[in-house]
Amino acid sequence: MTLTAWITVFQWGLGIVGALVLVPNTAMPPASKNVDHPSRFWRVFFRVMAVLASNLFSWFVTCILIIQVFGDLDTGDMPEGIRALLTLILPLPLLLVFYWLIVKAARKAERDRSRPSH
Repeated sequence: MTLTAWITVFQWGLGIVGALVLVPNTAMPPASKNVDHPSRFWRVFFRVMAVLASNLFSWFVTCILIIQVFGDLDTGDMPEGIRALLTLILPLPLLLVFYWLIVKAARKAERDRSRPSH
């Protein structure tokens, strides 16, 4: 397996884990509570999970946009190192946007949850 394939598998795998951790379930407290958790360990943990999930979403959106704009990308003549580097850095600009949106949505969900219902 090539370096680009390994990077892609790790990005997808870690992104799926991050997304699953952020989705509220009954076994864990909601991620929105933990994004601003008083304990530094849990705060950092959930923020890293948000970055991993954001990277996955950014990767998919970036690939879709590149394919829509440029059509079929033939990278066969590109060196493997450059291809692997592109796989790592292409999602970064949108990663910041998705991270901001995920954290903002988590905080809003926590505010809505803590608000008394009428």
